[in-house]
Amino acid sequence: MQQILNTIDKVDIFGFPVSLLTPAKASLYQSKLGGIITILIGGISITYFLYFIIQWIDRPIPASISIKQQTISYAEFQLSDSIIQLELQDFSGDADPFRKEHNIITPNLYRILNSKIIDKPIPLFSSEDRPFTLSIDKGTIVLNHDSVGIDDHIQMTQLLLVLESCSNLTPVSGSYCAATISQTIMSQFINLQLSKQKHEFKSLGCYLFRIDNISVNESITLPKLGQILAQVGSIVQVIFLLKYIAIYYNNMLLENELLHEIVTMYYPEMKKNKLNLFNQFEYQNQNNLEENVDRTLENFKYKYKAFIKRAKEKCRPNNILYEISRLYIIYHLIIIWKLSSAAESLNGRKIIEQLFRSLIQQRIKQINSQANQFY
Repeated sequence: MQQILNTIDKVDIFGFPVSLLTPAKASLYQSKLGGIITILIGGISITYFLYFIIQWIDRPIPASISIKQQTISYAEFQLSDSIIQLELQDFSGDADPFRKEHNIITPNLYRILNSKIIDKPIPLFSSEDRPFTLSIDKGTIVLNHDSVGIDDHIQMTQLLLVLESCSNLTPVSGSYCAATISQTIMSQFINLQLSKQKHEFKSLGCYLFRIDNISVNESITLPKLGQILAQVGSIVQVIFLLKYIAIYYNNMLLENELLHEIVTMYYPEMKKNKLNLFNQFEYQNQNNLEENVDRTLENFKYKYKAFIKRAKEKCRPNNILYEISRLYIIYHLIIIWKLSSAAESLNGRKIIEQLFRSLIQQRIKQINSQANQFY
């Protein structure tokens, strides 16, 4: 496990090239946290992509449904293949009330043109194949708010299905009523309190079939591959955010390490501070901090932060060049004094010293002018 943690920074894809500043010869500055983020992002991205692709292939992703409503003024609908069926359920008796022979309830279909019934009713009896069932096999329903036919438009047509009590006064060819109609209706067909009262009309119920003037169009669209990929691509924003965090972490970690090296170069006692995984300095001292008042933890942290701040201010390319130039001057001074000591026995010692001093002064003026330009 420790070997994995020590090599996990090699998979960091968020490293940035600072080969001139890193202590190692690596072309990128990488960290363990960056490697962990790389592994997490890679695993999450692949899992997220495979999850949505499998969902799209197996079709569990719901389709998008769009509903559009509009008002229409004219429409026609042709009835066919028994598209309208009514079936009697939970009937306690065995007798079919809609059959042609021994009829109890006569279902009559009326065609209403505009607001008038113009044709004779069409009886709809049940058959032996489909007992207790009423079906409308053919007919046309028309919606026309103009009420009058215009050009090829048909007048408004509606269908009215009326369930009437069978009566010999309105006989149908081949049909006859049952002998005990009233008892059958009262005891078997309608089990309501109102049905046990005396009625003056023959209708037991009616159904009106018409076209609504509000049209509702539902459009069902299955998700396409492009939509799935676009949804998968939304994770890219999270990846870029984590990438920025990882690069920022690596940058700050490198900066803190360099500043720590500069501080410990001048103050070796500060080497007890170490960077942890979260890029924070921890004081590692096993001795008692109370031995010396000046070395208390708070005082130590304050001093260390002050040194880091000062090092950050001074660790600039112009300051570095200026310090190198100062070292170069000191080196020249050493050489000059060596030459002066070597020429001590010569008469031209003072002349040589004046010559080198004038050269050094000119060099100092050049360095100061360059430093002022940097600042």
